[in-house]
Amino acid sequence: MTIKQGCLNLPRKIIAAIESPSLSFLFFVLTFFSILTIRFFQEAFTQASLNYLNYGSMQLLLNLLHLYLIFSSMLISLSLLGYIATRVNIVYILRALMLAFIVLLLGPLIDYIYSAGTGDNMLYLQSLYSLPSHNLLYSFLYFFGKDSSITPGMRIEILLSMIAACIYFVCKGRSIFMSICYALLVYVVIFIYAALPLLASYIFSFAGLNYEHTAYQAIRCYLFIIFFTMIPLLYLANKNIFMEMIRDMRWLRLSHYVLMLVLGAALALSGTHENLYQSLIATQHEFVANFIFCIISLTCAVIFCIVSNNITDQGIDKISNQSRPLITGSIALSTYTQIGYWSLFASLVYALAADARALLLMSVLIAGYYLYSMPPIRFKRVLILSKFAIAMNSLAMILLGYILVQGDVKFFPHSVIVIVLAGFTLCANVIDVKDEAGDKVGGILTLPGLIGLKWSRILIGVMFVLTYTCFAWLFHAYYLPFFFAGLIQFYLINRKVFNEKLIFIFNLLSILLVIYLLLQ
Repeated sequence: MTIKQGCLNLPRKIIAAIESPSLSFLFFVLTFFSILTIRFFQEAFTQASLNYLNYGSMQLLLNLLHLYLIFSSMLISLSLLGYIATRVNIVYILRALMLAFIVLLLGPLIDYIYSAGTGDNMLYLQSLYSLPSHNLLYSFLYFFGKDSSITPGMRIEILLSMIAACIYFVCKGRSIFMSICYALLVYVVIFIYAALPLLASYIFSFAGLNYEHTAYQAIRCYLFIIFFTMIPLLYLANKNIFMEMIRDMRWLRLSHYVLMLVLGAALALSGTHENLYQSLIATQHEFVANFIFCIISLTCAVIFCIVSNNITDQGIDKISNQSRPLITGSIALSTYTQIGYWSLFASLVYALAADARALLLMSVLIAGYYLYSMPPIRFKRVLILSKFAIAMNSLAMILLGYILVQGDVKFFPHSVIVIVLAGFTLCANVIDVKDEAGDKVGGILTLPGLIGLKWSRILIGVMFVLTYTCFAWLFHAYYLPFFFAGLIQFYLINRKVFNEKLIFIFNLLSILLVIYLLLQ
């Protein structure tokens, strides 16, 4: 046995114990958040001029959420780096990292002892705000330089983290040289998070915008980072389940609701409300951020609705949609259910990050689809009410898009409410054409089941023609183009070979036309 192998025996045993399947992943998650909680409690008494227990209730809540999110975001980023370095199962890397965060308990104690009991303030990089950008490089190369906001305890934490990462990489088969290189990349990731307010300021100023770092803005920033780093993390955690969920996404229906958001924003921009454009320009970074959060929330909401509907409709799907995950058995029911509830949680969180009104309107969409597809009510069994839920959800997204621009609905055109609720309720019956055989087995009364496929397709086509013409009424012009668009949709619905995707695509193009005309 070589000296190197002997030195690595203990760390390898520790890593093997961490990776043991006998230990539930939930234990590590709870351990991680327990460590963070103790760390924040320590900071309340070991910082020189701050004590979280002296904060007001809302200030403390925002600050704690910000702190939990920064370390959660860092955990995901470091786990992705760990996978790149080792190609080890990402779940094993997460287990090791969550336990490794125990080093955070050392920093406050070291600062307290080093300062002889006066403590030290643990902050982001602060002294660089008024300095040119080359000082950021200086701070990076000299291990945060002389910035007093990076305390001795924080520096020791970071150094120990790099050493632990280097040992882990060596234990996983990397050479000493490559392990040191990857350990330096760990430092890069930590440095980026420490300098995030400064980096955000540079990025926003480059785009001609102002950025003021607050706990609230930090929460939004980390939620943004977490979402886009969670995508590769979830893919690496279970590629099969991830791809099954991607394949089962109703992308055209999701696109419909995204365009409803855009349509609402276009309606606000087309209004004559004084200083609307000026106020939008003044808050354009807020609008863009809120719009992105709403898209994320909407995507997660759609996933929850799909999961809920698929769980309830298994009997119907065995006839009409045999490729869905629960029918093929590609995803276990318990796992599928968990995906749905986590998606619901994420949807509500990201909606709230945008605005309280966004939370309400996104909740309307979720509630509408839940009542539509889930027992005991299950509105989809009722001919008119089933499609009214879809129309109501479309209206909710239009209102949300309008609010993102306008800020309220005082000037929202009431004619749109009538057109959307009536027109979409009638036209949405088209989604029942494909599932006619399965709906009969499930005892669901639909328009095709009531009057037959032939006459229902004719009637739905006529409904589209009328609804398209009503949208032209919003502009007091363009009746002929919208009427012909309705006739094209009538043809697509009644052609011999029914193609639902083609109908949805043409409908999306029609909505884009409305948006284009509104912005003229």
